[in-house]
Amino acid sequence: MKKLFSIFILRYYQRIRILIFSSLSSKINLKGFPIIKQPVLFIGKGNIIFGDNVQLGYFPSPYYYDGSIHIEARTLSSNIIFGNNIYCNNNLKIICEKSSISIGSNVLIGTNVTIFDSDFHELSPKNRNSGRHIAIDVNIKENVFVGSNVTILKG
Repeated sequence: MKKLFSIFILRYYQRIRILIFSSLSSKINLKGFPIIKQPVLFIGKGNIIFGDNVQLGYFPSPYYYDGSIHIEARTLSSNIIFGNNIYCNNNLKIICEKSSISIGSNVLIGTNVTIFDSDFHELSPKNRNSGRHIAIDVNIKENVFVGSNVTILKG
């Protein structure tokens, strides 16, 4: 009985977390209907497009109850595109600053994966605050498995 009560509490705890993150998300141009299993923050001014059967978060897996997913299409020219049949494990972080990030169909993404299209600043200390940094598209092909703790950078 005690175990059933704990499962009940945790299930509602996660639903409350998902609702809180949903209320914190900005009114971004979101197309499609992902399956949300972990709290997701959608922010930015760009476009986020989901194909069919895209799942964000996974139980049972690390960081399910204490992590979150962050998907940000930062500027009007930013596009994040998910194909079909994609399973993203917990703590995924995607920031597309001013190009596009596309994830092909039938992709599996492990825990703690980070995907960026930009360095967000020049690397040279002299030019670091110039705002002239470069963003390059990220294109993850179909049937790729991205393992846990991987960082995918521009290009």
